[in-house]
Amino acid sequence: MSKRVFLIISIDTECDKGPGWLIQRPISFRNILEGIPNGLTPVFDRYGIKPTYLLSPEVLANAECLTCFKAVNAEFGTHLHVEFVEPNAIWDANRTKGIQRDLSKEVEEAKLANLTRIFEKGFGYRPLSFRAGRFGLSPYTLSWLGRNGYRVDSSVTPFRTHYYETGAVVNFWGQLHYPYRVNSQGLIQVPVTIINPDFSQLPIWLLRLLEDRKDLKKKILGKLGYRSRAQWFRPYKSSGMKLIEIAESVIQSWPDDREPVLNMMFHSNEIIPAASPYCQTWQEVEQYLNSLDEVFAYLCRNYEICSIGLGEYASFFK
Repeated sequence: MSKRVFLIISIDTECDKGPGWLIQRPISFRNILEGIPNGLTPVFDRYGIKPTYLLSPEVLANAECLTCFKAVNAEFGTHLHVEFVEPNAIWDANRTKGIQRDLSKEVEEAKLANLTRIFEKGFGYRPLSFRAGRFGLSPYTLSWLGRNGYRVDSSVTPFRTHYYETGAVVNFWGQLHYPYRVNSQGLIQVPVTIINPDFSQLPIWLLRLLEDRKDLKKKILGKLGYRSRAQWFRPYKSSGMKLIEIAESVIQSWPDDREPVLNMMFHSNEIIPAASPYCQTWQEVEQYLNSLDEVFAYLCRNYEICSIGLGEYASFFK
């Protein structure tokens, strides 16, 4: 019998952007209205994949987008870009560069509450899954999510440090790469699937002393042979073959007492030319979708794939 593998596709779903993540004006949603039904959905349907679309506030406020979502088989959750939700919204922002870590506890909680309320108004039920915009978790985020009915967060990127324009730093070196319970409310963390072949061999306590930037510790470890970089399980970063290699590395190294989880993250606006810093032509979009097709085909041939929504995974967590 083939091994069961949970496959989660968690997509940050936003308005059309461009180079430098600049927001296209007037604000538009071609990546959702055209890219999802014409690009992503046929690939997902071919392999029985159930994606999770994590919706940014400006998307939730658009009636055409909501109609589009109700026509696809997917889970829907929330994704906080702080500029597009009150209080202190910045509706004419040229980039969604703010992070919730830079907000006061009170303002962050008000924005999360409003985002959740907008979602509930649009869908008629409360969301179960969440990801912070730019992975900018604050010390208070997970507690609030757990208290307010969320079941899963997916804002952790193992082996990565995020440096922000304000000087804030969110460092995920030393975080577990597999799902774990994060608080007494039962919230589950499902990290984005990222591997680092050399550094993953080191103990957690040592990894927690590291970050992306090279310092004395990194230089010493480099001389000892620890030089590899983080490899994301996401289509634009990798070819189909590379995605297969990453998936195999994760599956084969997974703890024996747990069923492997692959959590592929990308942005919805990567699948329309020039709507993100990534795919700039239709040829690049085609290559992107082919990479998805290739890795899904491989996984379905070789494993018992259980494709579920991000929030749904909480029911399978042991």
